[in-house]
Amino acid sequence: VRDGGIDGITIKLGTGFKKIDYIKEKKLINIGSAVRDLDISKFCYKNSIGNFEFLRGIPGTLGGNIVMNAGCFGSSISDKLLSCTIIDRNGNIKKLMKESLRFDYRFSSIPKDSIIIDAQFKAIIKNKTIIKQMLKKIHPQKKIIFEYLLIGSNGLLGSSIKSKLNLKKVMCVARTNSDYNVDLKYFKKFK
Repeated sequence: VRDGGIDGITIKLGTGFKKIDYIKEKKLINIGSAVRDLDISKFCYKNSIGNFEFLRGIPGTLGGNIVMNAGCFGSSISDKLLSCTIIDRNGNIKKLMKESLRFDYRFSSIPKDSIIIDAQFKAIIKNKTIIKQMLKKIHPQKKIIFEYLLIGSNGLLGSSIKSKLNLKKVMCVARTNSDYNVDLKYFKKFK
């Protein structure tokens, strides 16, 4: 939130929206909209559920992820989504099936005047070793990119900070990860 504040109200969803229910026999996961991405990825790892590893690298919660169709590393939150439940400004609760929604890069057709309450996903069982390898791969790459985005893009990449970053690695990750609009010419100054 900028210093000027928000023209409106802010709603924070509490602990009732931070639940994850796994229905093994149906291979379904019900996730509350206030569950943090990191917690979803940990839960899925513990239960050998694949295709949620990418959430480890995204700061935020499920509700916001669905509204903006968050994603990285070739996956997005809408990939395994089956449905989501919303509440509109009149208090009406509706279940929206994925087929009735449109998702695109950082876009969903979820009504702007609604709040996501929870979502249901298809659970795909995966070997824990494979999930762990992906989690290990995602974490350092996201850290490197965020260092660049937070420091480099703000013009703060001075010589003392530059020495702490592995710029060749940042450039490699930036070139291969289409989720970031990284200005690679900036790095040419520091080769």
